[in-house]
Amino acid sequence: MVRNVRYCRTPPCLMIETRWLVPRGFDGFTPGPLILLRPGAARR
Repeated sequence: MVRNVRYCRTPPCLMIETRWLVPRGFDGFTPGPLILLRPGAARR
């Protein structure tokens, strides 16, 4: 289930907040220009 999707201009990327596809124990990871985050992960 995707909770939030954002497009970043610089550098071009797509940030998706989801519990799926993110391994347990991780806040998120980046396969290429895609950023997958767990809900509630720290944001900067």
